[in-house]
Amino acid sequence: KIALFSIQTPWQKNKDEENAHLRERKGIIEGVPQGFFDDKRRDGLVRETIENEAQMNEEYERLMRELNEKNVEEEAKAEEEDERDALFRDIANADDQMEKWMRLNAMEKLKEARLQE
Repeated sequence: KIALFSIQTPWQKNKDEENAHLRERKGIIEGVPQGFFDDKRRDGLVRETIENEAQMNEEYERLMRELNEKNVEEEAKAEEEDERDALFRDIANADDQMEKWMRLNAMEKLKEARLQE
């Protein structure tokens, strides 16, 4: 008996060879040549680079948190100053209105005094 399923086309053979090659490279980072980490010097450089990058990312995140905190503090101070300025403007407007009402009242009294003469 001939096993019909054991016959493979050339593209199936290529695919099987490719799969075997991929199985052989399992656990290797894509883009990194096989055996790269076997070299202790290169392995150390890569690990050092990864550690430095992690440290820089941590420092960057800390810096961004500090900047955010500063921005929040500055915004709070600016908002407080705006509220204080608005309060001073309201007080100045109230004083101005009181002065005008007092002048109007004085004019009405003067008018009544002249009408009674």
